[in-house]
Amino acid sequence: MEFHQGRDREELFEAYLQQYPSGAFVTLAKLKIAAIEARDKERETAELGQGDLKRAALPQVTGVPPEIAKLEQTTSGLKGSSAPTGQMSAGELTLIAQRELVRVGCLEQVDGKWGSGSQKALQTYAERKGIKLASLTPTEELVNSLKAAGGRVCPLVCGNGMEVRGNRCVAAGLSVFNGVWKLTRHATTDCGDWRELSTSILVNDGVVSSSSGLAGKVARNGTISMTLTFVHKGRKGGNILTGMIKNDKGKGRFKGTGAGSGCSGTVTMSRM
Repeated sequence: MEFHQGRDREELFEAYLQQYPSGAFVTLAKLKIAAIEARDKERETAELGQGDLKRAALPQVTGVPPEIAKLEQTTSGLKGSSAPTGQMSAGELTLIAQRELVRVGCLEQVDGKWGSGSQKALQTYAERKGIKLASLTPTEELVNSLKAAGGRVCPLVCGNGMEVRGNRCVAAGLSVFNGVWKLTRHATTDCGDWRELSTSILVNDGVVSSSSGLAGKVARNGTISMTLTFVHKGRKGGNILTGMIKNDKGKGRFKGTGAGSGCSGTVTMSRM
């Protein structure tokens, strides 16, 4: 079986190199492009009457080695918009649609198989764009719609233990809470002559410190545990504070001990 020659074949292998610059068939793709260009040059030379070149002098590809056959199969869907309307195969439509769904953030990877994962990604894309789909099968009209989408359409959602940073999911760490926070205690019982007290605390890799005596820790899941010690009228007292931080806000409760045992209430936090 002999390969058909032409510009479309050259663009196919060039598309493979762009999509998979470190792929297993990079060298074979480059050799194939060189062979096609040589054949094109020979044809042009013959048409201009600049002499007859023997075909035997150029690399002949009359058989299809298994590696090249696999390369052609892998890259058959990368022709993109160069294919005439109505001429793309189901395999080409699947690859292009998956590639665009990955680009707009609705699909994780391209696998060439239009299964439930791809269908769900397409449905999510359509819902967010307000598009009514006649079916969940990729069409050229759908591919054109996906290509017209400017950027991310589906929001980035990270799993447990991960968080969004920029446009990717990264492992959550204690550093996410780093910074200066405003902590306010709101009294709900008799706390003497005050009803609300605010102070600034510093969180650094899970360790809480402050100039007002507050100290403690923040866990990876945002759980806070702090204590405050003081001396009131010669008696030692304190507060135990617990709660949870989420994003740039936090809330919890405090309870007095010792000289402050009759005082309790709620706690709010906000990043400064």
